[in-house]
Amino acid sequence: MFSSSKLFSFIVLLGLLALQTLAQSNAVTYNASYDDINAGDAGVPITAYKELKYTNWEVFNSPKTSESPPNLIALNDGAEIGNMSVSNTSRVFHLTGFYFGCSALHGESLVVPLVPCTVLVTGYSNKQQVAQSAYVYDATVPKQNVTGLGNVFMGLDEVSFQVAFAKLSMGLDNIQYVMYDKL
Repeated sequence: MFSSSKLFSFIVLLGLLALQTLAQSNAVTYNASYDDINAGDAGVPITAYKELKYTNWEVFNSPKTSESPPNLIALNDGAEIGNMSVSNTSRVFHLTGFYFGCSALHGESLVVPLVPCTVLVTGYSNKQQVAQSAYVYDATVPKQNVTGLGNVFMGLDEVSFQVAFAKLSMGLDNIQYVMYDKL
């Protein structure tokens, strides 16, 4: 038979597994393409979309550089960093991938010219940094590069995207993430 301490450990383990299953049962997978937003070449501010709040972002119509035409998001004119955070504090997300690129044009449509850049992606949980990686766009093709993030950016309540050079505008498209309840 089980000793009382083994039985207690087993019950705790079952409880944790039940909580994880419950959190995952409320999971929703998103591909934020922004194509259902009415955007123009001049851009429109975006503040919330698919369970995320946005800071320093605008939606642009850019069919030649968008991974899924016609729209993508870009940093507001003059901004070097943009954030996305959960709109419901009882939820967290797992960032799984995104497409990105940079343009020398700031505050205009990201059509041409595309230029090389480095984007720093930082994930936060409870205001603490939990993940950070830099991604390089080489601008050899007109589409943005895709980045598969695997299990690096999990359990986030906020993520930031930062371009290293102020004269560049960074565009993102098809941001993939899974939103689920906190444990």
